[in-house]
Amino acid sequence: MIFNVEETGLFWKRLPNKKYISKVEKNAQGSKACKERLTLLLGGNAAGDYKFKPLLIYASENPRPLKGIQKRSLPVHYRWNKKAWMTATLFRDWVSSCAIPELRSYCEKERLEFKILIVLDNAPSHPVDLDELSENIKFVYLPPNTTAILQPMDQGTISNFKSYYLRRTFRELFTATEGIDNITMKTFWKNFTI
Repeated sequence: MIFNVEETGLFWKRLPNKKYISKVEKNAQGSKACKERLTLLLGGNAAGDYKFKPLLIYASENPRPLKGIQKRSLPVHYRWNKKAWMTATLFRDWVSSCAIPELRSYCEKERLEFKILIVLDNAPSHPVDLDELSENIKFVYLPPNTTAILQPMDQGTISNFKSYYLRRTFRELFTATEGIDNITMKTFWKNFTI
C-alpha cells in the first residue's frame, strides 16, 4: 500500500488579504494581519480510503484555550515547538508514535499485509534513517525541485483542506456577526481561539 504525507502552514486567524475584509479592519490605524501560524501534517493512501489523523504543531505547549483539555482527546495529534515548524525530531516521533500504530491498526482492520510505502518530499525535517523505525514501512523521497509536480498531497488535498477551513471559519463569523447577539467582527476575532 502506498501512502503520502506533507506538511503545510496555516495562518489560522488571518483573513484573506483581497476579499471579505470589513471596512473597520481595512481602515484601522496600525492594524496588521494576524501571524498566528501552525503547521499541519496531512496524509493518506493512494486509494483515497484512508486519512491519517492530522498532526498539529503549535508554538505553545499548553495554550490557554486548551487548559483542562486532554490533548489525547483532540481530533489531531498535538505537538509543539517555539516556531510551530516541523523538525526531524518531531517527524521521527510522529512516525514511531502515531503513523506506525495507525497503519498497523488499518491493515489489521482491512485484513491486509502490513507492508507500507510512504512517499515524502526531501525536506530537511524528513530524516533519511526512517526505514530503521519499522521493517514493514519503507520511505521513498521525491527528487529535489519536483515536489510541486509530483507530491500527491500538493495536487489538491492541501488546497481543499485550506478552502474548507476558510469556508467554515467564515460561516462561524457570519453566524456570530449576523445573529441575535450581533457581535462585531473585531470581537469575533478576539474570541476566536485555537
